[in-house]
Parts: sequence; structure tokens; C-alpha cells
Amino acid sequence: MSQIRALKSLQMPVERRKKESRKPVDPSLLSPMAQLRVASKPQNRISLISGILLGGIVPILTYCLAHFEVNPEKPYFQVTTYLVLGGLLFSAKSVYSWGREAFNSPAKALGFLVLAEGVMVFSSIQILSLVSLLYLIAINAVSTGVNLAIGVKKQANPINSNNLWG
Repeated sequence: MSQIRALKSLQMPVERRKKESRKPVDPSLLSPMAQLRVASKPQNRISLISGILLGGIVPILTYCLAHFEVNPEKPYFQVTTYLVLGGLLFSAKSVYSWGREAFNSPAKALGFLVLAEGVMVFSSIQILSLVSLLYLIAINAVSTGVNLAIGVKKQANPINSNNLWG
């Protein structure tokens, strides 16, 4: 009996090393359903809440700037126009990857991206732009939450002060 315990105790560190040495999964490679599964796990609640705050705020800010701040008469001469473009660029990768997985077609994914972002910014029918806004909030919130959940697992050390941008 004691020999079995000794063998098990020798095997435990090896198993732990195997688990720690696994490469983290790139969140952008996960399907939307896999991202929803990761985000809804109880241990990822804080990451999901942070994702909602960080990722969900960008479409809200973009919507508000586009509908209430940009003067349509001279849009190219305003800083707010470039802020709207930055918000659209922020969510483009997440929306495209979700569309590609959902529709199994790069063309449909691109169409979904352009339509969702375009309706949110340019539609004068308020219910359409708000529905599009809700879709974009959800997609960006879950994507950011999953990035944070998986990123926490892959980053064991605090920020390296020598390489803040890399």
C-alpha cells in the first residue's frame, strides 16, 4: 500500500508539469459556441464581466459618437469621425471571426461585418441601429471576456516592464 502511495506521489508532479506546459489556445481560433462555453464557466465570471466592461463599451461609444457627435455636413474634418472609425476597427476582427464560424463563408462573414457595423453607424431607423448595437456589444463582450479568461491562464508573471508593448 505504501509503495502505491509513493508511486502516485512521484507521478503527481509530472502530471502537473504536463498540464502547465500545454500551449494556451488562441481565443480567436475558438468558435462562437466555444467562446460562449468558456465565458459562461463559473471560474471565468470576472473575466466575462471585465469583457463586458472593456469590449462592450466600444460599440456603445461608437454608436453615440456616430449618431450624436459627428456632423454629417463635414465628417472628414472632425476628430469624432476618426474615433468612430477606431471603434469600427476595434470590433471588426471579432465580428468577422464570429460571422465566418457562423456562416462558414468568408464572403458572408464580410457581409455580416459590413452590415452590422454599417447599420449601427449609418441607419436612421433607430430600432435597426439599436439591434445592431446590441449584437456588437454581445460579440465584443464575449470575445474580450474569453481573451481575458484565457490570457489570465497563459500569463503567469506580472507585466514585464522591459516590454510593455510587445
